[in-house]
Amino acid sequence: AQRGEDIAFGAFDAAMAEAVAAHSQAKTLVVESMPVSAAALRALAPAELDTLAIAARTPDGLAALSALQTLRQLSIGYASAPGGWRAAFSGSYTPQKASRGTYSPSLTKDLLASLAALPELEALTLRSCLLSDAVLDGLPRQLRQLDLYDCFGVTARLVDVVAEMPNLRELGLPLQVRADARGRRAAAATARIPTQGSDLHTRRLASADAAAIVRSRMWRRLRLDGTLTQELADALRGQAELVELRLTIDAASAPLGFVASLPALTRVVFEDMDVSKAVIAPLKACKPLQEVAFDNCLSSLSETFDHGLPARVRVRSFTRRFQ
Repeated sequence: AQRGEDIAFGAFDAAMAEAVAAHSQAKTLVVESMPVSAAALRALAPAELDTLAIAARTPDGLAALSALQTLRQLSIGYASAPGGWRAAFSGSYTPQKASRGTYSPSLTKDLLASLAALPELEALTLRSCLLSDAVLDGLPRQLRQLDLYDCFGVTARLVDVVAEMPNLRELGLPLQVRADARGRRAAAATARIPTQGSDLHTRRLASADAAAIVRSRMWRRLRLDGTLTQELADALRGQAELVELRLTIDAASAPLGFVASLPALTRVVFEDMDVSKAVIAPLKACKPLQEVAFDNCLSSLSETFDHGLPARVRVRSFTRRFQ
């Protein structure tokens, strides 16, 4: 790679994992777009990893994660296209089918077994996964951070599960998407997840349940993905300790005027969504705001894009498409 040569696509197998464990002092490992074997996960144990992110196929399951007893942060997600969702929407990328990716039926059983065996786990991200009440019930109760970004199969059961997590202060919620705002995103998701004829976007968290979770405690960081309803926006007004808000919301969402009432909010991140000056405008009334970031929001990269934010707010735009 240092000579500028291409590296053939391969797998993250036991031999590669053994090399990482033997020759690297890194405590964070990210594996993307390479199949990860159970033998590789077991071979990583001597590395004593603190953080592991897998955005790839796991052909023989995830139960072997239990070998990584030192893990504090774990992320499991769908191997995204270059450019993320936007590339998938445009038809330039064909997502893997369920039988080849983390939508595998083995996700439920293996994930429950592995999570229960990780005593140090504090932060868990499940990205673009098809879940169930059984998976929600099996989530470790000691978590401080839980992110269910772009997941489906998330029901009202999450309200009770969150109530049983006393240390949880950072949360990502997948919200139901209004029918008139689904468009290509719904089509792309439905194409890759078997739904037995049901509407995939009804299998996400209802507005009332999301509002109940938000009102249940003071949150430090929140991520909202879907349609931000007025009901949920009203629930957010009381979040006096919220320092960061991440949003992947659609055109049917309520205005962001509630941010003016958040005394601790210093950072807002828009991710994988279309942004406009009208969407951003309410942020000008948030006095403690220090930074606004546009993560993979391609419209923000245009030379003519005008965010209209005051000079005191640092504005960052970046995309994963060209990395």
